[in-house]
Amino acid sequence: MEKAGFFSGKKKIIIIAAAVVLLLGTFIYFKYFLNFNGVSTELVLRGTKEVTATMNFFVVRDEEYLSSNSSEQAIPLVSNGDRVAERDKIAVVCKSEKDASAYSEMLEVESDIEYYKQLSSMSNVNTVKLESVKLQIRSAFADLLDIADSGKLSDFDKGVKAYADKKTRQDIAINGRMDFSQQISQLTERLAALKGSMSNIQEVYAETSGFFMGNTDGLENTLQYNDVMNVTVEKIEAAIKAQPEQNGKPMGRLIKNHKWYLCAVMDKKSAAELTEGGSYKLILPESGLGRLTLKVESVKIPQGGEKAAVVMSGLETSENILNLRKGEARIVMKTYTGYKIPQAAVRTEKVEDKDVKFVYILNKTTVKRKDITILHSEADYVLVKISTDKLNAKEVQIYDKVITAGKDLRDGKIIY
Repeated sequence: MEKAGFFSGKKKIIIIAAAVVLLLGTFIYFKYFLNFNGVSTELVLRGTKEVTATMNFFVVRDEEYLSSNSSEQAIPLVSNGDRVAERDKIAVVCKSEKDASAYSEMLEVESDIEYYKQLSSMSNVNTVKLESVKLQIRSAFADLLDIADSGKLSDFDKGVKAYADKKTRQDIAINGRMDFSQQISQLTERLAALKGSMSNIQEVYAETSGFFMGNTDGLENTLQYNDVMNVTVEKIEAAIKAQPEQNGKPMGRLIKNHKWYLCAVMDKKSAAELTEGGSYKLILPESGLGRLTLKVESVKIPQGGEKAAVVMSGLETSENILNLRKGEARIVMKTYTGYKIPQAAVRTEKVEDKDVKFVYILNKTTVKRKDITILHSEADYVLVKISTDKLNAKEVQIYDKVITAGKDLRDGKIIY
């Protein structure tokens, strides 16, 4: 009995093992030989590619120096980038550092007196609203963090004052009327003392209208504004390499025309693709400007050379732009927007001696073929034309699952 039981148990084990092998073989057959479902897919998403070309540039403006004696101290009365009219007072010139220091303090004291008078007026008429001030405090604090993050420490003092101002207004909203008469009285006395201590103060007026800048770089006269359309590759390259001229100690400069020019050198093949009169985006990563849109005024491609001279114009006049002089930029030649598909998913078929591009997509468990029109190719992906008909089953649609790897794929194949 024991012997029979032994063989009976052994037989069961053999039967179970055979069943497992049979099931495993059937699975392998269906998986790897009949309809292999080991496909890899990726979602179709929208993508954008900018094709750029590099250029080296020099900026030309219609600008002139605001001269002053090298021994004098100039104090600007307007901010950089501000537009001034003819005969506007733009600065004062002090004969000594003592007078310059006193005049600068006088401007601050006058500003503080006006500030406290304004606060007194607001508290008297009860015009401060608490909820509005709270929002302003948060905004001022966020601005202060942005200034600190940008590294522009010259603006940090202004940010602190703006934040303190909003906190004071909050106190007025909570506690009501506040008396600033003592502060105003002390500041008024200080103002009188400062005015009495100064002598030989000369006011400077703008001789023409324009944009004021309180700095110079010594390259203002390197290329002539009125001759900018005649610049060559050699002239631009020489301007880029030029050293600042010794121009004494000007108090700043006045930009007389809001239109300015960017003269650039770039490879002739890329320059030939530019259209005169067309607008192009420039990427300026080193200047802090980000992107600018400029108009192409002229393209000159000399015979036998590998470089071209390109002149572009702009109309923006922010402080950062008015400080832009030279550097490297990338010009956006073309922008492609389409469905982004991996190169591994793109397939080719010969149809009447033409290469037809297509992809396979996985729709639930069914493989479907869809033709594509390639707009732009990169090493690892392509951008294809976006479908204008979302219901068209023959065109690739966004969020389709394109098959990047699979065996024996064909239109209509069922994947288990």
